[in-house]
Parts: sequence; C-alpha cells; structure tokens
Amino acid sequence: MRHFALCCLFGRLHYLPVYRAVRTASEQLLLSAAADRAAAQLSLGIPKGTRIFVDTRYFQGYDDGYAIAAIRTQMLKNGLMLVDDRLQAEAVVQVSSGALSTDQKSLLIGYRN
Repeated sequence: MRHFALCCLFGRLHYLPVYRAVRTASEQLLLSAAADRAAAQLSLGIPKGTRIFVDTRYFQGYDDGYAIAAIRTQMLKNGLMLVDDRLQAEAVVQVSSGALSTDQKSLLIGYRN
C-alpha cells in the first residue's frame, strides 16, 4: 500500500513516498519460526544419499521462499542430495501448504491519547 506524506523543505512543498511493508517484522519472525519448526519435524524415511528433486509447484504464497529454503535445508541435514533436474532424481518430494499467513487481532484496554 502506498501512502504519500506532505512535507515542507526549503520553502517548497514536496511529496515523499512512504511505503508500508507487506509484513511487519513480528509477522515475518512468526512465519519464519513456524517454517523452521515445521521443517525440523520432517521425517521422510528416504535413505541418506538419495538424490531428490523438491517439487514446489503447489507451494505458493507471499512468504514461500523462506519456507521452501527451510524444507530444503532440513533435507540436506537428513543426508539427502538435492538436484535441480527432476530427471536426475531418484525420488521426487512434493511440498505444499494449506496456509502460510498470520492472523491480526488488536485489543485496547483503556483509552487512546
């Protein structure tokens, strides 16, 4: 979302663009921590050293890059070998997500100044 701020600089009016991040820092930390926890629980039962291709077609969202990287990192920690070409793989792992987002709720007790 783009907002414009009006300011006075050296006696002339200027418009300065002000940008709001799509995700707040707190939201980004929540999502990355959730992705790390979910990836750490992966248990595929694929023997170490197996060449795998990670199919991410069905894993789409604004924050998908970090989550996919966390999954790939966990697979490497489990001793799997990642390949970029599906034809070179001994196994294909398809990842998907039902939800990759946060909820927003605010509560005010008292009064605003």
